Parts: sequence; C-alpha cells; structure tokens
Amino acid sequence: MSDWADVGRVLLGSWPSQVAGWGREAIAAYVAELAARGITPDAAICAIRMSESPFPPSAGDLQQAARRDHSAPTCEEMLVLVRRAAKRDGRDDEALAHPLVASFVTRYGWDRLRLLPIDDPERGGLHRRDLQGAWDRHVEAFDGRELAALASGRPDGLRQLDPLHALGVNPKALPA
Repeated sequence: MSDWADVGRVLLGSWPSQVAGWGREAIAAYVAELAARGITPDAAICAIRMSESPFPPSAGDLQQAARRDHSAPTCEEMLVLVRRAAKRDGRDDEALAHPLVASFVTRYGWDRLRLLPIDDPERGGLHRRDLQGAWDRHVEAFDGRELAALASGRPDGLRQLDPLHALGVNPKALPA
C-alpha cells in the first residue's frame, strides 16, 4: 500500500528534470490536489507509470488516467473475443463478459461485426482501420459516460442529460 510521499517520489522518478524544478511546495500542492480529487495513492502511481508523455500530466489528466479502465481490451483483443463468440453463434458469455465488448457488439451490430471482411486481401486493411476507429470512439464514449455518471452525483448514475440538476436547480421550484 502506497502513501502520498511515494506518489511524489514516483513523479520525481518519472520526470526528474521537470518535477525537480517545481520545488517541494509545488510537489506537495500537486499531490494534495490529487488527494482532493479522490484519487488513491496506488491509482495515482499506476497512472503515472502508465503515462507515455514526456511531460508530467496536469492533476485533471492524471485523475482521468487513474479512473480509466485499464482492463479494457484493445481492438485486436476485442476482435479475438468477438470471433470466438461468433464460432458459437454469439453464445459465449466469457468472450462477451467485458462490458465494453458487450456494449460494442450491441452498438455496432452483431451481424455487421461477424460479416465484416477484415481478412480480405484487397480491402481488409480499410475495414480493419474503420473498425479500429469505431472501437476507439466507443471506448472514449464509454469512459466519458462513466465520468459523467460520477459527476452527476446521483447514486444511480447518469440516465439522461439533466442540466438543471447539474446547476443545482429544482425544476419544480421554477415559475410556470
């Protein structure tokens, strides 16, 4: 189990020249901001170590990275799972167990995915690239939806966009 001092050391180890220039107070303020955002030290360290940026991320970017689902399959992994399920006519609960894969199959369409000619020697690369784009957009939308559910403050998450609730306005208190 890590503590916040470990987070500071990992920051310093990951971006030594940049973070050393911050000074102790700035590092302490950065770490305090991460704690205020509800990130655990272990999640912060994991997000720092997974960062491929040549510069330290902002507290907001690190928060988003810490909350990202790192178990999310890549497009290639999703494709393997979908093909495995296709061999069983979609009745492979294990292959479709990850919520991202299951929702992608629902959103993209089971038949469309199954029949997509990605192995075609002439046009397969184009279809694969389109599928990669669709998968990336789906993963991004799924992450955004989870963040919106957290931000909504509702125990049941976000069901639909409610700007009045987000502003703290009770619609029943408004004049008719």
